[in-house]
Amino acid sequence: MSVGQFIGPVKIEEINEMEYKTPAGQVVYKVLCDDGRVRIITEKQIETSVTDEVSDWTSLRERRMFPLAEKVLAMMLEYNMAVGDMEHLFLTVGRSVDESFNQAASILWHGDDTNYTPGSETNGDERVFVQADKVLKNGTPDKTDGPTAA
Repeated sequence: MSVGQFIGPVKIEEINEMEYKTPAGQVVYKVLCDDGRVRIITEKQIETSVTDEVSDWTSLRERRMFPLAEKVLAMMLEYNMAVGDMEHLFLTVGRSVDESFNQAASILWHGDDTNYTPGSETNGDERVFVQADKVLKNGTPDKTDGPTAA
């Protein structure tokens, strides 16, 4: 990956290696693009997402998803999964992702996850606009704020 290459329709302007690594040990990069947005990208993503030519978002998504789908299908074969179990598998994965994001939201709002109960947060449904405004303006919520409006 280098400055001047593309992630879909946006050109890479700056690349910085982050201290964080994925659980598998992959390097993670913070990439500034010409649309002004910062994108977080892993080494594995570089293989499918970064190109020398501009492309649209749909093509980028297809390039990124195909290798992942291939690996998921190979795992399903290795586990000899029944076709009838696919829906349950994807629901289980979806719930796990939701719970991870809910726990992260709890840490954002409370500063830690001591108040987190699995299944209790719903991505901020109990939060009020004043709290969101404080996060947007200050970067952190006021830890003394209650979870809901009076």
